[in-house]
Amino acid sequence: MSNFLDYREMNQTNNNLRMSTVRWLGRHLAIDLDLGALTVSEYNLIMKTLRAVARKGNTKEPDIPVRLVDGREAADILDISYSQFRALESEGVLRIPRKMLGKKTVRYRITDINNFILSDDATGKGNDSDEIDRFLG
Repeated sequence: MSNFLDYREMNQTNNNLRMSTVRWLGRHLAIDLDLGALTVSEYNLIMKTLRAVARKGNTKEPDIPVRLVDGREAADILDISYSQFRALESEGVLRIPRKMLGKKTVRYRITDINNFILSDDATGKGNDSDEIDRFLG
């Protein structure tokens, strides 16, 4: 009998990454690390990610660390000027939730900015895309 699973057995197994597969990949990636094809930080990141997927199962979204940025950094991420960012936000066109720190300090979560970039509003499929275009151009 073959060492490989037949089609029926493959359909009955789960689609999760096994820890034994992660270890196997780690051994093979270590060769690339020794040859200089990977840096130590790349190797560590790959292995950390593979272990997390094996433990938690396949996740829909990568883990993005929650980081707060100010309006200027948010504008840089969106590739617009700070004045355009403020104008779009004051008009209610830019729908990125604010995080208040104290009474005056405003920050934005990187994850909220990423969600906005991936949303229909930012890609031109939403209702506010004409208003965004009016401000930007």
